Amino acid sequence: MSAGPGSPQVMLRVFARCASPEAAPALELQLLHALAAFAAQARGAPERYWKMPELFEFTLTVAGAQQLPAITGLCSRGWTDCGDDHTPSWVWNAEPGVRFLHPDVVWAEVLLVDR
Repeated sequence: MSAGPGSPQVMLRVFARCASPEAAPALELQLLHALAAFAAQARGAPERYWKMPELFEFTLTVAGAQQLPAITGLCSRGWTDCGDDHTPSWVWNAEPGVRFLHPDVVWAEVLLVDR
């Protein structure tokens, strides 16, 4: 059963090392594959991060607020609760020996948003 209009969804902002703009779509496919159980979808094309040009930003969405704990559960370490009463949000920072979705991911934010 899919979520209807106005239903909350999980949005992931993922920053990963990527060699070039041409390599970004392949990395995006790998991220989507890592989230295949959640039927994740890309939300816009990957973009180079202006502050750190070696990183690309990937924005992905997953229908259903109930998916949020399972997604953050894909990596048990590195999460910080950054949300408030209105917008639940968790930020993940890479640390040695810990991986989230792909070895090139260095930072991620998982938050609950209205469609």
